[in-house]
Amino acid sequence: MFEKTSNVVLKRSCTALTLSAIMMLSGCSQPPKLEKIAGYAEGTTYHVSYWSKDEVSPSKVKAQFDTALAAIDKEYSTYRNDSYISKFNKSTSTEWQPASKDFIYMVSLAQSINKASHGCYDPTVQPLYKLWGFQGETLNVPTAAQITKIRDDMGIDKIEIDPEHLRIRKTIPQLQLDLSSMGEGYAISRLSQILESDGVENYLVEFGGDMKIKGHKPMCSGQQILATVLEVNQYNRSDSFGVNPPLY
Repeated sequence: MFEKTSNVVLKRSCTALTLSAIMMLSGCSQPPKLEKIAGYAEGTTYHVSYWSKDEVSPSKVKAQFDTALAAIDKEYSTYRNDSYISKFNKSTSTEWQPASKDFIYMVSLAQSINKASHGCYDPTVQPLYKLWGFQGETLNVPTAAQITKIRDDMGIDKIEIDPEHLRIRKTIPQLQLDLSSMGEGYAISRLSQILESDGVENYLVEFGGDMKIKGHKPMCSGQQILATVLEVNQYNRSDSFGVNPPLY
């Protein structure tokens, strides 16, 4: 008896809340427009959705994106002979070389991940890829001696950084560095920084299949209340409190 009475009261309360929410929704002002930007960079595609209470021009944001992504490509692309990382790899000098703050940060992060993963992550293993033929058309199974020899040319610990003076150096001439595995995450961080610097607090940034989400969809207060009430109604669809609703 108690369960049935309580359930009737609950259903009436939920119905009243739903009607109230619908009335509020009818007077709801138009929610902010969801802006969308898409493009191609670093050999892949990206898609960005955002909204803001204050107008933030998509064309302005896209121009900022283009500038940032072009700078990333110029610094980290191993497919460009004129990129910073390509020049760093071609150089056999073990002297200190100037580097950007971001580049030093990326190397520092790679070193931290290498240490935390007990060496499983190492962005200097390109010579090993080539030895196995992963970057060519024909695979090759190297001997143990070949692998041992090539390992002497690898190791993120063979790069020294000086954040204070913005410089970097190899400790062995033949070291090769490839930060492509961190590229998509780095690009997402940069695009997110641009949005937030423009005052955008609600966005989704997808780059090459990876994504970052912050905030929520553009809804006025009435829509948010209605969504909550409908969820409560769905949860309490059973005939009594003794029936557990499904988990979503």
